[in-house]
Amino acid sequence: MADYLNPDFRTRTTSTIEHSAVFVGSALKFSEPSISAFADAFPSFRTVRVPTLADLHLFMKTHDDVAMVIFGQSFWNILTADCETLGLVGGVPRIVLAYSDPHIPLRVMRARKAAPELPFVGFLPMQRNLDMWLAIVALLLSGENYLPPELFHMIDVAAPEPADADRQILEANISMPVMTGEGAKPLTDRETEVLSMVAMGKQNKIIADDLGVSEHTVKLHIHHVIRKLGVNNRTAASAWYHSQSAPGDSSLRPGNG
Repeated sequence: MADYLNPDFRTRTTSTIEHSAVFVGSALKFSEPSISAFADAFPSFRTVRVPTLADLHLFMKTHDDVAMVIFGQSFWNILTADCETLGLVGGVPRIVLAYSDPHIPLRVMRARKAAPELPFVGFLPMQRNLDMWLAIVALLLSGENYLPPELFHMIDVAAPEPADADRQILEANISMPVMTGEGAKPLTDRETEVLSMVAMGKQNKIIADDLGVSEHTVKLHIHHVIRKLGVNNRTAASAWYHSQSAPGDSSLRPGNG
């Protein structure tokens, strides 16, 4: 290992360097063994660790071959900025957030949903065995996406129930399916019951406990509801429910499914 820029900068090189991969974070977040493991697994990459964003910018001024930048989770907030703000105007094929707390990438995902023009961010969980960790890195390097299981299961749970103002916007922009007439797909009594609980903001686990069924069964009911209503997700289904459950509306009453 050789020092560069400052004593906290580490790099590993070979004679067949084609690209650079830069880890941005402290030695506590990216240890020497993990950097070495990356360098051994991907020998065509110049593997570098820098402690600050300023050091990353300095490195990129002298190296135009950066193919991946892996930020520690403490840098998550800057990943909600555009490339110009990040100082990566030249464009980096892969920007990755390495994390140990799954709530951190969820914040980035929410920011990207609100501003889809932001640069793509891949996610690299650090709490994996070495073989799995390197396999995920290889997947990201190849240009593929990876959604860690813990994030997949947290997306619905972490999604807040929309406020009244947000619900009005949703209802104004969602084409509401009609539950009567030829070709309609009315909900069963149980599907209506599950949908009402979803519309109350209850999590799948709570719904399962209330109904005395498995969480898998609840997910299956929600899937059927979303398919029958022709909406994209549980939030849209909830908005539909609130729009249809006004006094005098009989389309959701028992016996219509």
